[in-house]
Amino acid sequence: DSDIQKKIDYEIRMRDGACKLLAACSQRDQALEASKSLLTCSSRILAYMSELQRMKEAQVMQRVARRSGFLLFSVAPSNNVCVNSIS
Repeated sequence: DSDIQKKIDYEIRMRDGACKLLAACSQRDQALEASKSLLTCSSRILAYMSELQRMKEAQVMQRVARRSGFLLFSVAPSNNVCVNSIS
């Protein structure tokens, strides 16, 4: 969690810097590069936030499954399906 949060914080700072750079650009090439950086940072932020959300959902599902003794299906980061029986 904290590793992903650090990555999100870093990308937010980078996005803020790209936004300031874009506002200060006087040449078209500079504006294009700043725009690309802004889009890239925003995309990374969304991806990291989605990953963090999936991790939190998996934690909640594991807690619920432990309490009720249900069979738990989880998807590993490599998109392989794992089946765990919780007793």
